[in-house]
Amino acid sequence: MQKLCTKFCLMFMLITCVINTVGCSSDSGQDNLVLEKTTVVEALRLALAKENMTVFTPTTTEFTLSDYSIALTPIALASLRADDLPDVDNDDVNGGNGGNASVITTAWNLGFTDVNGIQWTLKIPESGVSYINANEATIIGFVEVGQGRLNVTVNMIKEGTSRENEWVINKISVEEKYSVSTGIMGKITNSVTGLAVQGVSVSAFAYPYVHGDQAKATTNTDSDGNYKLFLPSGTYMVVADESGFQQANETVVVY
Repeated sequence: MQKLCTKFCLMFMLITCVINTVGCSSDSGQDNLVLEKTTVVEALRLALAKENMTVFTPTTTEFTLSDYSIALTPIALASLRADDLPDVDNDDVNGGNGGNASVITTAWNLGFTDVNGIQWTLKIPESGVSYINANEATIIGFVEVGQGRLNVTVNMIKEGTSRENEWVINKISVEEKYSVSTGIMGKITNSVTGLAVQGVSVSAFAYPYVHGDQAKATTNTDSDGNYKLFLPSGTYMVVADESGFQQANETVVVY
């Protein structure tokens, strides 16, 4: 009876040990399953900064842009409007969404420069990061090009199995969607000083403008006063609006 008890006790201890060992393995394995979206996105950011890639260069690289440059008149010097085009409400200008059918909220915006010196911003929504397993992830985002976009899919892998191994790019695929190669470009300056005016809101509306119309495209001038609006062929009323200046608008034809 004592021998039987001894065998039973030994067997019970063996089973307990096995269970504890499996449990420990699960706990240690759990460390590799801590999958934070920010971690893999940050790894992609660093990789893009290091890589010399031309994969982001869109097929549509030749742009035909009509010119509309204007010298804005400070309000203090403006008595009458020089043209007979209607004033455009600020609400109409601010309501423009750049021609996109919907606005996608992005969780991460990764800025980088490719081998050709072109600056890009890869926009990734919160839902754009998914893990296949502890060592492989997929990131789906997009790069805006004109009024079109490049849909970007990045496959990231973790070399090795330890937590210290960095995520690296395994593969990038890019699909171009509806890039518009025509539009309007110009420079906004101060009519008194001749200096460029930064941050001017420039919007294009379908012509003839009707009160309440939403802008087909909207942008802001850069530090040199330059802007670009990508639009299909047609006639537009372009509006330049900035606090402290008289609003300027003009009819521009895009070919």
